[in-house]
Amino acid sequence: MKHENLSFEPQELLGRLIGDSQSEEDKERLLAAVDALQFIHAMGQSQAFRAYRQGIEEEEPPFVFAAFDTRAEADA
Repeated sequence: MKHENLSFEPQELLGRLIGDSQSEEDKERLLAAVDALQFIHAMGQSQAFRAYRQGIEEEEPPFVFAAFDTRAEADA
């Protein structure tokens, strides 16, 4: 899968799986996954998500999500 399509292609697949699923519980779980991808996009975090996925594929150290100027800020 191309990294620029990390949002659309998985949503398309999840939509097909939702339509094919007989279990309401599975449909709820798949809908939650769609919502998560839409949330990432809506929050402007698509590039961060791509970097995270690329890091997983390349077995890099965990992605840093926040940085603080002082230890007190981090503890707060």
